[in-house]
Amino acid sequence: MRSLLLVGIGGGAGSMLRYGLSMLMTKLEIHTTWATFVVNAFGCLVMGLLIALFARSFNHELRLLLVVGFCGGFTTFSTFSADTFSLMAGGDYWMAGLYVFGTVFIGFLALVLGLKIVA
Repeated sequence: MRSLLLVGIGGGAGSMLRYGLSMLMTKLEIHTTWATFVVNAFGCLVMGLLIALFARSFNHELRLLLVVGFCGGFTTFSTFSADTFSLMAGGDYWMAGLYVFGTVFIGFLALVLGLKIVA
């Protein structure tokens, strides 16, 4: 139960920060697409930093709060990038490529399908 709470707290904070940054960029008249791009890139940077830090000094609860919760709530793209890196680091380049292509292509098709179902 404690783990779930830590992920929820981190995820809520990450989601609120993502929304706040998106609103800031909108006020600065930055197109939504670029706001999403910046959030995704920043989330990937933060996740990379955190994964590297936790590789040196592993704290399971802090990892749940910050990596799984905060970064996951801030942008799932950071998790997607970390998963892709893991596959590549393990030498599974074919699966990494399939994962990237499948995530983007199938995700887009699923979105279009959802739109058509409701329309």
